[in-house]
Amino acid sequence: MERLPIEAWTRIFSFTCVDGGRTSCALSETCKYFRDAVLPVQLYSVALLGGSKMSLFLQEVLEKRPLEQRRVQHLFLSHTGKGKVHKDILRAILQHVGPTLRTLTSLLPQNVLNDASVLCIPFPRLEELTTHGYFVDSPIVSDGL
Repeated sequence: MERLPIEAWTRIFSFTCVDGGRTSCALSETCKYFRDAVLPVQLYSVALLGGSKMSLFLQEVLEKRPLEQRRVQHLFLSHTGKGKVHKDILRAILQHVGPTLRTLTSLLPQNVLNDASVLCIPFPRLEELTTHGYFVDSPIVSDGL
């Protein structure tokens, strides 16, 4: 295992850590060598189901890691799971991952997204946004067209 440089393992793991976090978590628990190798790509793809997972992710992962180790590129959010989704936690997560986020998929209730002011958070690299619902609270008035 140590015959292959850690950078090579990191590159290999970058292709496997695309399932919302399950593979990267399993690899990080395998051995210290793999934990070190997967760390730079561990948060490539993250799925958070429910408020409890979001709160843990914010407190135990994002707030404890240096900036270069919390580069989330693909984020999936859902309210299905344990715990209520709190808008302040959601806003904090999105502010942490906003600079590196490429895709955001949200199945959160629309009022949570509106309250968290998702549209006011900069996502300079965002390529794809998928949401359940809509962002406009009132109908758009047209000039009779």
